[in-house]
Amino acid sequence: YEERGDAESEPRRQYINSGALYPLRVIERIGDFNEDFFIDAIDKEYGIRARKKGVAIMRYNVCRLVHQLGYHRSIGGHDVNCYSAFRLYYLNRNCIKMFRKQRDAASLRECLFYFKQFALKRGWQIVRYEDRKLSKLSAIARGVFSGLFSRLR
Repeated sequence: YEERGDAESEPRRQYINSGALYPLRVIERIGDFNEDFFIDAIDKEYGIRARKKGVAIMRYNVCRLVHQLGYHRSIGGHDVNCYSAFRLYYLNRNCIKMFRKQRDAASLRECLFYFKQFALKRGWQIVRYEDRKLSKLSAIARGVFSGLFSRLR
């Protein structure tokens, strides 16, 4: 997060927590992270609050982070990025809870994007290419249910 950009940076709508730097003055302005999310959507929810407070999200292009989400497998000639059932549960639960908590157009767009990516597309990928299909599909369904009906903090 930064107030302005320069030649080595560019504005972004969103970011990932891995490798993110937060000046203390930005945390004081936006507030603490939502610890209820602890594994996924922390960054999405924080980014929405940052934009609401007028804090720009910047990507600094002078650093590079090698980051792998899930684990990669080559299955039947397809490169597949696989997630654990645990991660799939929280991906789906947290994006729905994020929307329920924020209730604005930005969080709805984020929620719909991630629901499409991590429930619908990921569900189809699981059916076609991955192991432990039942546990992963069940985790997606439980995450959606929990996101819709669990208490918000």
